[in-house]
Amino acid sequence: MDTFLKIIGVIVLIIVVSPIILVGEESIRLQNNKEAMPLIVLSTERKVLDGYSEEDDVIEVENIANSIGFSLHVRVKEEKESSDNYVGTIIGKEFWLFNSILIWGYIE
Repeated sequence: MDTFLKIIGVIVLIIVVSPIILVGEESIRLQNNKEAMPLIVLSTERKVLDGYSEEDDVIEVENIANSIGFSLHVRVKEEKESSDNYVGTIIGKEFWLFNSILIWGYIE
């Protein structure tokens, strides 16, 4: 019985600690590397911010990459290069835990 409880304890510890390590490692990696995206991306979303239209020469866009338990919001300033091509510059990033708790963010 004693070894059974130890085995269950180790399994529970692995289940609890693994996601914490994954989110912590991803947060540090994404914060230190400006161009990085999450290793596991479940869905992506692109929003043109208020006050801008797709027809403008310069627009600000928020790209959202949803992952396991967190999301990365990347603000990009896009300048029109030709009729259908934009060149983007990252102007901000936010790391959200469970889409409700802001862990870190910056805007240039």
